Formats: sequence, structure tokens, C-alpha cells
Amino acid sequence: MLEINEVYWAAGFLEGEGGFVAGQDNSAFTISAVQLQREPLERLLRLFGGHLKAYVNKRGTLVHRWTVNGSHAVSVGFVIFSLMSVRRKAQIARLVELWKARPGRNNRWKASCPKGHVYGTVTTFRRLGKRHCIVCYPSYAKYAESENSPKPGTVVKSRAYKHPTHCRNGHAYEGENLMINSHTGSRYCRMCANARRRKPICQEAQPKEVLH
Repeated sequence: MLEINEVYWAAGFLEGEGGFVAGQDNSAFTISAVQLQREPLERLLRLFGGHLKAYVNKRGTLVHRWTVNGSHAVSVGFVIFSLMSVRRKAQIARLVELWKARPGRNNRWKASCPKGHVYGTVTTFRRLGKRHCIVCYPSYAKYAESENSPKPGTVVKSRAYKHPTHCRNGHAYEGENLMINSHTGSRYCRMCANARRRKPICQEAQPKEVLH
């Protein structure tokens, strides 16, 4: 557990010597500090973890660099936020906003699905702790219209919902369209599988001569 005096010291040190940086593609978030002396960085390492390494800079001087990255950096920013100056608070707030907006991660902070559909009470199902957009997944919508479907916005754990009657493109899992993996028991849609295998043929392409 962090002691309050240590947090105050870390906030003061990072206020003057820290760097709060987001990558060019907003995919990397880093809080760092560079020093000639290793001792203060070792203290940060004990407090927050992270990485500490030494290298020789362009001037030929041995320097030490402490870094924390990604979600770890955001958590450190939350700890010291209230103790920082207005300028540093703005830098940390920017890191947090970019962190929340990353695609494929931190979905609980997002208000819409990747295609822009708003997560609402009627358009959203929660399955295994994750939100799903009914508009993007027709099979979920078909299941939602059934008599035994749960109310929108509820957590669904039933096997019927885990194994819907239609694929995500709306094709029914029945008859010749249903394929089952004999090893895993997983179900596949034949129409979708055929569409993935089908390759566009150039109109100018000539059929190859078959040699017997």
C-alpha cells in the first residue's frame, strides 16, 4: 500500500522531471523520468513498478530512464492527478481521453459500437460481461424477438443465447446450411463459409489449358 508521503514526493518529482507522452497513433501511453542519478528512479520503481534501464545518450553520458506504459501509466496518472499543476493535469487528462478512445480496448467507457451505433437499453445485450450491438449482429436481434429471450440490457448466461439459431449475418443454422466441427462441436454457416472462399474472377482472365 502506498504511503501518502511517498505519493506527495512522487507527484513533486514527476511535476518537475516527468514526461507524459502519447504515441503518434495514440496506441502507446508513457509516463517517464530521466536522471543521471539512479536512486530517485529506483524509488519510483518501488512505488509504481514499471521499467528502469540505463543507456548512453548522444553526448556519451550514462543516464537512467524509468517508464510505465499503457493502462499502467494511466493508473499512475490517476494516483498523482490531484497533486499536479494545471499544466500537468491537462497532460494527464489528455492521456486518459486517448486511452479511453482506443479501438478494441476499454469498451466499458465507450458509448457506441465500432460502427457508430449507440449502446442503449434496447439496442444492447450483455453476454459474458461484454456489450453487444443488436444492429451489428442480426442473430442477437432474432433471439431478442423470441418468447424466451431476456429483457434488453440484462446479462445473458443461457446456452440458448450462447448458441444462437442464426449466424451473425442472419443465416439460419439448419439443414444443409449447418456445418459442425467433429472435433470441437462448433457450428458454422455454410453460406458464409462459401462466401469467404469465393474469389473474384477477372473478366479478362482466360481459362487455363488443361493437359491430359
